[in-house]
Amino acid sequence: MNIRLFKWERALAIANKNKQHIDTVLWYRRKFLSSFDRREDIPAFDKYKDKELDEAAIQEDKARSKEAERNDNGSARK
Repeated sequence: MNIRLFKWERALAIANKNKQHIDTVLWYRRKFLSSFDRREDIPAFDKYKDKELDEAAIQEDKARSKEAERNDNGSARK
């Protein structure tokens, strides 16, 4: 949700706290910046500037997370 609202620092903080989806936040941030031909200006992202990101792995991880959410929500309704 924070990514969709462009709350990048909050999204990164949550990812770091939970130790998951950090690559996803970084990937969306880089995609956002490149679409506007801008450079990184948030210091929290600077330490990740040289990190290699695997888009296929990120997409796969997102799909797994969505499937897990669907399964959790379905079992909660029973």
